[in-house]
Amino acid sequence: TLNATAATLTTGFYLACNDATNNVFGIKLGGHLASAGTAVTGAAGAGAGTTPGAVVVTSTTDSRGQVGITTGTSNVAGTVFTITFAKTYAAAPYVFITPANANTANAMVSSKIVASAPNATTFTIVSTTTALADSTAFLWNYFIIE
Repeated sequence: TLNATAATLTTGFYLACNDATNNVFGIKLGGHLASAGTAVTGAAGAGAGTTPGAVVVTSTTDSRGQVGITTGTSNVAGTVFTITFAKTYAAAPYVFITPANANTANAMVSSKIVASAPNATTFTIVSTTTALADSTAFLWNYFIIE
């Protein structure tokens, strides 16, 4: 369902799209984009080491959010974690990641971190050249568009 509101809006949405139950996308006051929906889930990979902390998903949707992990020990280069979308995309989306703390900003360069192999249901955060530091908190913001 698509709902539009007159341009005199002072709160809420100018334009809201919903799935008959919840708003899933909208344009808010000032032209700001808004995304809502069920949170993504995450699972640690070998690149997060032995006994890593849980993958943390904060204020996430299939379109945007913040994900992170505290690595364990004996980390290796490879998949740090996999994010699974709440709803399947029709095709592989484009995934954009940015570091959200200093540890991650440094690792993005030194370990050549990438969002890898996006498909209709998942994407992975991968350390491509060197292992991430042991027992360290890493945090990324992401934005996704199909």
